[in-house]
Amino acid sequence: MNQSAYYPLCASEGLQVEQTATEVIVFDSRKQQFHFLNSTAYDIFKACNGRNRINDIAGLLARKFNTDDSDSLVSDVTDTIGSFQEKGLMMFVAHESQQEQAPSVATDESPLFAVSVTGTSMFPILLSGDRVLVKRTSFDELQTGDIVIWSDEFRNRVAHRIVSLEKSATPPLVITKGDLRVEADAPVEFDRVIGKIVAVWREGEVRWMTELDGKNPSVNGDKKQDEQQVTAAARGQRRPSYQKMKVLDLRDISVESIRNIESVEDISLVLLAPENSHAWAEVPARDVKTVFTAPKDYRIYTGQPELLPEMLEFLEAPLRVIVSGQLFVTEFEPQQLAQAFKELILIGQAYVSSAEAKAVLESLTNIISGGIKVVPREHIRWIGESVLGPEYLSSSVVRPLVAIGDLAISKRLGEDQNGISVFK
Repeated sequence: MNQSAYYPLCASEGLQVEQTATEVIVFDSRKQQFHFLNSTAYDIFKACNGRNRINDIAGLLARKFNTDDSDSLVSDVTDTIGSFQEKGLMMFVAHESQQEQAPSVATDESPLFAVSVTGTSMFPILLSGDRVLVKRTSFDELQTGDIVIWSDEFRNRVAHRIVSLEKSATPPLVITKGDLRVEADAPVEFDRVIGKIVAVWREGEVRWMTELDGKNPSVNGDKKQDEQQVTAAARGQRRPSYQKMKVLDLRDISVESIRNIESVEDISLVLLAPENSHAWAEVPARDVKTVFTAPKDYRIYTGQPELLPEMLEFLEAPLRVIVSGQLFVTEFEPQQLAQAFKELILIGQAYVSSAEAKAVLESLTNIISGGIKVVPREHIRWIGESVLGPEYLSSSVVRPLVAIGDLAISKRLGEDQNGISVFK
């Protein structure tokens, strides 16, 4: 590959960088390896940001060292980057200008390329103006939930999330949907899929990046265990168990695959689709708190999601949402809640800012467990196990507090607890 034509990018996933007085230590947490860089190598490392080619990096060093010996610098940079590549610290990126000739990238030399994103169909994961790093993949590397780039009949590129894969079709089909869209896209033949998104740049920073080597090692990195699992799968043995998950979403899973699950244990919420829910009775399950059947167009929020009225301008239709956790919609007026939600399935707590908003949300909500509470709009959120002490009263204005979790109020607060509402 002509490396000078491509843009080196350091794979920041799993890399921890520590500077000492004399050198820089790079720890690769995925491989449990240390790499030691001198100051010049670290300058090159930092310049591998997907925007500079080898000649550009050599130019940066020439200006730093005030030298005109560009040939030697290009050679040194090439050797150093080659060393990074051998250690698995970086890959080369082709920019979108090198992808204009054909949607298929099978003949392109670089495994990666970068393109710009426009539109709002993947808000808030992707914003208009983001640049995304795309890696070509085989069909077997794709999974439900991956965000892929595919080309339509007009050669426009579409970045949407995979909701299902049709392996038995010829050629195989990929079905995608924008996160803000209600309906899925028409099935796309795999040869129109350019690749899957593995990183996002926004405002000059890498916001997230997945592993770039396409591998899926076991949690403890046991190669022998990986090989055993592959062999077991090839022999038709059961899949590994699902354990200790907030949400296990089986709505896109076939009946045969559900029947093939070995066991499910310690899951807060299992989601099934109407067409596969009957297979759940055959799954060995223990300590599963809630099993719920919901159509595939329900979006899932877990943890501590907070929704803002600004999302209304991006919605093509009201949301059908499943929330497992603490949902904050305190910024919504009652009529805005009616615009935002078609139906809410709640496993946890939802927080609104008025009795009127609570009444509207209750009319749209199927409460599996938990409930809807009214809190002041200007509340301070205090989440987890903590102690509220005198520092809370240090400001001139005591703001109302919503405590989620185990909050102990210090006796040093005395009797003055105005504006404090504790929800457990």
